[in-house]
Amino acid sequence: MADQQLRDIYAVIERYAVPLLGRERTSSEGLSKEENRILALQNVNRLNQRIGFLAREKVTNSRDMRILQTYVNSLTIGLKSDNTAQMKAALSNIRNFLFEFDSEEQDTH
Repeated sequence: MADQQLRDIYAVIERYAVPLLGRERTSSEGLSKEENRILALQNVNRLNQRIGFLAREKVTNSRDMRILQTYVNSLTIGLKSDNTAQMKAALSNIRNFLFEFDSEEQDTH
């Protein structure tokens, strides 16, 4: 099963990143686009730290963690450059990866 902390951190990232995909100047929480971007990037950093921890802890998953890291790096670039298409793709890839990772883990047990 994918690490619960990975999914929890991803949910927080999504909460702050999704408003950046729209045209509204503020999110439903009343945060500006820049505040959402900063909070998303802070949580991307948390996700990167967790991925690194899991890659070191469970060497068998290091390949999967490298793939996930690539998607997270793409999200970081999208957030920093305000590239909406890249953010959408990266968020989708991360979500799908975490779901597939869960499915694969369940199939092996």
